[in-house]
This record gives sequence, C-alpha cells and structure tokens, in this order.
Amino acid sequence: CDRGGRPTGHLVEHAAMDLLTPLLPRPSLAERRAGLVELLLAMAATGLTGAHVMDLGDGSVPGFLAAVEEDTDLPVRLRLAPWCMPGAGKEALEELVRLQSEAGRLWRVGGVKFFMDGTVEGGTAWLEEADCHGQGTEAFWPDPAA
Repeated sequence: CDRGGRPTGHLVEHAAMDLLTPLLPRPSLAERRAGLVELLLAMAATGLTGAHVMDLGDGSVPGFLAAVEEDTDLPVRLRLAPWCMPGAGKEALEELVRLQSEAGRLWRVGGVKFFMDGTVEGGTAWLEEADCHGQGTEAFWPDPAA
C-alpha cells in the first residue's frame, strides 16, 4: 500500500502468500501423502539422496512426516529447519531448541532458518545506500537493544 493505505499492486514476500493462502484448495491428508511420496521418488530418480526443507509450514510437517513413515520409507533423507522470525521472544526461541529433537528414520529437524535480512527485489534488504526506490536503509531484524 502507498502512504495513504491504497493498494499499489506490489506484493512483498509473505504478503503475497498471506493473501492467496485462504483461496487455495486444501488437499486431503491422503492427497498430501501421495504427493509427497511422488515428489520424493522423482527427486530420488534423478540421483538426489537428501534435501533441506527450509520451513515447517504451519508446524505440522514433523507430524506429517512421522505419519508417512508409519507405512513407507521416505525415498530421500530430509533435514528440516524451522523459521526464526525477527523479534522472536524467549518462548519462540525455546521452541526452536525443542524442535531440534524431532526426528524420524530418514528425516530430522536440524538447524534454524534465521531471517536476518530481506531481499533486494522486495525492497526489504538492508543496503548501505537506498535502492532506486529509496528503500533498503533499515534492517529487517529489530534492534535487540530497542
């Protein structure tokens, strides 16, 4: 939105997903399971043996993978990294630590994806000088002393 609150048509990163997610069809658990196995089989067929999953979605991914592993072996190893968003408090950080113990036979939570900066094209990166739109002069991550 512009300074007056009027939409400009420019969607920045998660703002686009937040607008569209409620409109997307919700696949059933069986459809999600079949889609995951099909995707991982296709990855394995190319020679891939592992992959990094850089988010936990709505938080249900570890439970979903555990359910899939109840009746099948995952075709590739997966390492998951939950997000740590700017301004995460003590409880959120403790949950990130706790999640590191989540694991199955061929998947595990192992790491954290920190959002330390934004993207240049989205106008959220912290730049030494402003970009051509006058953006990028402020850090994405809040000052912990503030």
